[in-house]
Amino acid sequence: MDIKKISELFTVAVPPLILCASIRSVTYYHTWNIPILDYLTPAELLFSFISPALVMLALAAAYLLSVMALTGFLLLLVKLGFIPKGKAKSDGKEQAAKDEGQERKGYQIFAWLIMVIFLGSAAWVFFTGIWYEFEIIPVVILHVALWMVAITTVDKLLKSQSTEAPEGRQKEGASIEAILLGTIIMLVSASFFYGRYQAHQTLAHPSQHEIVLTDSSVLATSPSVFYLGRTTNYCFLYDNSTHQASIIPNKEIKIIRSR
Repeated sequence: MDIKKISELFTVAVPPLILCASIRSVTYYHTWNIPILDYLTPAELLFSFISPALVMLALAAAYLLSVMALTGFLLLLVKLGFIPKGKAKSDGKEQAAKDEGQERKGYQIFAWLIMVIFLGSAAWVFFTGIWYEFEIIPVVILHVALWMVAITTVDKLLKSQSTEAPEGRQKEGASIEAILLGTIIMLVSASFFYGRYQAHQTLAHPSQHEIVLTDSSVLATSPSVFYLGRTTNYCFLYDNSTHQASIIPNKEIKIIRSR
């Protein structure tokens, strides 16, 4: 793929990446009923895609490594006999293959049973870990799975529209377009969860700040007053005791100290 086509794909990807950054910010600040989009400048929205873009590039590299790891895992399964290598050509070899197949069948049934038990128990653990306990590993595993499924699905849809012979399409790996679109689909979901996890982190482990205003008055965080963040023009605090947010223009702030 030439540089021009990569540039075109990246141009197409910028709006979804801005959407991902917006979803993260909206999810985070919605926890405190702050309509954050009203307080962002056009420049902040325009360049908010940079962070998701860097994540996308890192994940594209991780995808190549994961494909290599999956290939090695499948080769291991073939070697262990869980995946048949092919049909035997001679009668003697065919009979040996049948005997081996009977033995392999028992291993396969056991493997499927273990898989069903594991997936059934893991489903509930993942759900509680992701939604209620805000654990990192389950949500990472979820999005790795979503990412792989999205890339595979998009790749199959793109190849089904291709005029190339089916034999040639199947020999090819996932296209750059499929990796890009699959990554964007995953990032849209990850942005929502990232915003939730950031909000939980702010509540569970609040940072300590002192905000000195231009009139020399001081606003300090406490166990009930949280520092939420800052944009180009505004600083955000939240009083958990009164359930009210304070939105302070940066022009009224002299200095912010971390404690």
